[in-house]
Amino acid sequence: MAYTRALPHLFGVSFLLLTHAMIYSVYRDFKDGEYVSTLGYDILIHTRSIGPLILPTGQLVACDPVIHPTTEPFVTELPRGEYPVHLTIAELRDEARVAYAAIHLKKENARSWTLATVASEDVGMFSKDEHGYTIISSLGAFMDAKTADHYLDYLEIFHDSDQNTLEKSLNRLEHKAKQKGTSFGNLSDKHLGKGNILTFSSGFGEGFYQTYIGKNAEGEITRVVTDFKVLDFRFPSFGF
Repeated sequence: MAYTRALPHLFGVSFLLLTHAMIYSVYRDFKDGEYVSTLGYDILIHTRSIGPLILPTGQLVACDPVIHPTTEPFVTELPRGEYPVHLTIAELRDEARVAYAAIHLKKENARSWTLATVASEDVGMFSKDEHGYTIISSLGAFMDAKTADHYLDYLEIFHDSDQNTLEKSLNRLEHKAKQKGTSFGNLSDKHLGKGNILTFSSGFGEGFYQTYIGKNAEGEITRVVTDFKVLDFRFPSFGF
């Protein structure tokens, strides 16, 4: 979806952003089996639903669940509930990679986007590319902040124990992500309370990745998307 936007009249002249550098494709929901033209060639897209994300408090954490489960939640809270999470997997020339992990809060597509940030980030001081979360294990995850607290308690109780089934599951998912390129899981346990942990391989592996919050024309949140920098789609802040 190529997107151009006319600027207001400046000195009586209307400017249209038509230069190559200013025309770009806007992120949207993709269909399983469709082809998208980006990165200079047609790429086959697969979509995978990895189950509902359960948010008992609505405070969303996006993190590396193996290395950084202590990541703080985003400032923007979501309505409490259960929401489907979909992965966009790009079939590149010789490998498949997870390009986006998206929480669908409503059926409609988002019309504008804002960068998701945490309380400790100075929004005014850093550029867009300096906001996000670091992944080292090749796994990203969504979970509720309460679930994250329960998971940290769980790790203290079962550290180096044969009963540490959650950590074993994460290790298997991490190994698959590094060996196969794509991996995802839906982890639940009585020790996590009412929530769960949804995991997914992170694009090409290690990196620093941004998450965006999408809203409809009425200002309601419809999507939360982590961009793993596999495809060149953008998240504009203005409506379209």
